Amino acid sequence: MGRRTKRFENGWMLFKKRTSKIISKKKPAEIEENYETQMDFVDEEDRELEDFKEKITVNDVSDLFELCKSYCPTKHLSVLLYLTMRYFGISCCECDQFLSEIGALKNKTCLKRARIFLSGDLDDFCLDGRGGKRGQDFYDMFPEIETNAKLFTLEKCSEKTADFTALQLANYIDELH
Repeated sequence: MGRRTKRFENGWMLFKKRTSKIISKKKPAEIEENYETQMDFVDEEDRELEDFKEKITVNDVSDLFELCKSYCPTKHLSVLLYLTMRYFGISCCECDQFLSEIGALKNKTCLKRARIFLSGDLDDFCLDGRGGKRGQDFYDMFPEIETNAKLFTLEKCSEKTADFTALQLANYIDELH
């Protein structure tokens, strides 16, 4: 162990002086009394903390996770939980087990998203990367056919019987084009 710094030594001396003044002003009986009440208070806190730990179940955490999912995307919450557990030294296997029990993303996905987040690319982190238009649709190339098909369905639905088949629609489009 290295030598202590001057700042540490000065702080330690001030601490000793302060505590010695407080202790010297009190009578020995008062010191013992305060010590016992403090110890009782610490014991109560420890018991309450243990009781609190026993009351928490995975279902409670899962319910809270579901509630938070209504306000925030699942991937953000999953990455938050994953980073928190890894920060406190919980193994990857235990993280994966816990995340799957509460209905969060898998460990691999969280790791991938966490790397993106930690790289500082928030736009990429917030993108969903799903869906979207991949190519031109049929009606993008032939918008007049779409308009004619909609008009045909509107006419047929406004009739009293309001029934037609897809074959009738196809024949109508063939006649026009």
